[in-house]
Amino acid sequence: MNITAKEFRTIKPFESYTENDVQGGLTKSVLDIYLYIYDNFSVMNFVADYNKQNPLEVFGNTPKEKRLVQLNNLNKSIEKGNDPVSIGKYSLLDNNQIEMKWNYYYGENIELIFKGEILLNGDALKGTFYKNGEVDIPSRVYYNIDKPLPDPLIPEDDEDIT
Repeated sequence: MNITAKEFRTIKPFESYTENDVQGGLTKSVLDIYLYIYDNFSVMNFVADYNKQNPLEVFGNTPKEKRLVQLNNLNKSIEKGNDPVSIGKYSLLDNNQIEMKWNYYYGENIELIFKGEILLNGDALKGTFYKNGEVDIPSRVYYNIDKPLPDPLIPEDDEDIT
């Protein structure tokens, strides 16, 4: 099963709250989470604003030329290697399990780990993000954006992968 050169995205957006240092309030962001498996060991994670108008527009529907430009930009970013927050390493484990890991400093040492499983013959990932050992993003399903969504969708049961 091949998962390299695939980009995955959640269907359900993730709500994030950021503390406003100036006024002490919170700012809410609604984001899509992406994972891009570059090669046999490198992975990139990033977020983008949730598209309220057409949240499922991307799955299997991105024009080929636009998609090639997007992949080229992702590849260049990883090849430059100057983004330790987004670029990490992954390992394939037994029983279609996958573990991804990012280590960086952002006011404190951060270890971000994704533990999950590979589904749909490599076209979906389901797993949980842990930040310094604590659940950061509960269990979600990430689908290959270059394929139409399966019918039925994989259930998101919000159980964390252990």
